[in-house]
Amino acid sequence: MIRKFTFGFFVVALALLASCNKAEDMSANQGEKVTVNYRVSLEDTAAVTKDGNATPDGTAEYGKGAEIDKVRCLVYTVEDEGYTLFTSEEVDYISGAPIEFSPEFFRNQQYKIVFIAYDTDAYVVSEKAVMTYNMVPETGSANMVYPVLAPEKYDAFTYTGDVSFSGADANVTLVRPFSLWKIYTADEDITSSTTLGATLKSASVTATVNTAYDVLKGAFASPVEMTF
Repeated sequence: MIRKFTFGFFVVALALLASCNKAEDMSANQGEKVTVNYRVSLEDTAAVTKDGNATPDGTAEYGKGAEIDKVRCLVYTVEDEGYTLFTSEEVDYISGAPIEFSPEFFRNQQYKIVFIAYDTDAYVVSEKAVMTYNMVPETGSANMVYPVLAPEKYDAFTYTGDVSFSGADANVTLVRPFSLWKIYTADEDITSSTTLGATLKSASVTATVNTAYDVLKGAFASPVEMTF
């Protein structure tokens, strides 16, 4: 009886010890933090500089991010009820300079990471990663016709992705969520105008465009009629 009792006690003691060690290991893993170094680049903007000699409306820099002055990094935890902001950081954008972020994560948690490069005069970015374009109606306009705006003011670059802990570094490329607008005039139209004695000095187009973008969901919203 003594041998059986002693052996039984020894087995139970080992089982309890193994259980404690496993619990300690799980606790340590769940509390472990990982730093991921992100290097961010903007598509088609490698050669862009803020040229003080550019045309007043910036047409030469159209769609290349010439007016971007901030890059924001937003990290969200992924839960059943949706996304919860975990951390946020914003840095100044200097053309030609590297853009880097090094957020920390808990290894056992699932995350979404968002990058937004934008012009702070043109956009407001909420904590839910919704970009809203600053729309200022033309003074005295009763039918809400918006004025012609510099094209860069409608420019922005974004990226959304899952966080991976497989490596210490990650490279991401931000792309334009909004389409480029380009207006062309056919040569024959210019010739016809000249023949009639009219000189074509400027042109504009009115179209319905989206002025808000949910970066997390990849969804556009708030369409308005805008004149370019």
